[in-house]
Amino acid sequence: MKRIVLPLIALALALLTAQIAHAESATVRISPASQTVAAGQNAMVDIQVESITDPDGLGSYEFAFNFDPAQLDFVSFVNGTFLGSTKRTVSCFLSEDRDGDGTPDPGYVRYACVTLGGSPPGPTGNGTLATVTFETLCAATTTLAYDRASLSDPLGATFDLTTHEGTITATGTPCAPPVVTGDANCDGEVTAVDAALILQLNAGLIDSVECPEGADANGDGEITAVDAALVLQFVAGIIDEL
Repeated sequence: MKRIVLPLIALALALLTAQIAHAESATVRISPASQTVAAGQNAMVDIQVESITDPDGLGSYEFAFNFDPAQLDFVSFVNGTFLGSTKRTVSCFLSEDRDGDGTPDPGYVRYACVTLGGSPPGPTGNGTLATVTFETLCAATTTLAYDRASLSDPLGATFDLTTHEGTITATGTPCAPPVVTGDANCDGEVTAVDAALILQLNAGLIDSVECPEGADANGDGEITAVDAALVLQFVAGIIDEL
């Protein structure tokens, strides 16, 4: 029995050592690193890879990006020519669901492509992995931040990556300031004054509040005394968030 087990263990260790040693380094960057477009226009960026020297080549890649959904709207993610350039079959998938609940999450996109089969080897050198298109919504500068980035060869060995992010600047109409839940007067803070304004609106003493979206503290689409009560509880520290 030992005569069989020991050679198998030695073979497994040799394969594992070979795979670990086989994992190499590469660089992934967004190109252009920065660009400026008019608000309302599309901005396209390429995800480029450099220095693939693994003799088995590149077998798959996966990227996920975070961005400000008030400033950018995701349009498309298209696989580039590099991964399939050695005639390996490529399969890709796209997801905008960050937390796995089946619902798209604004400001998040994930894209992955894999190749199938043991031969031919994957591509080496430099190339474009994918092209991502966003619509700019308002004047602001947004950073495309990697939530994840991964490359592997056809045998599954992962590359050590150096990543470079990119920025998109849109010119034109400035972005509206974010709505603060519970902030009825748009001063950027949630105080007892906001609760008083909500109560006055509910009682008909005033016709409107400056920030109706903020005044709807429970997000039910209506502004009622319940919202005022929630704001007061938040101000008093009884509840941690609205």
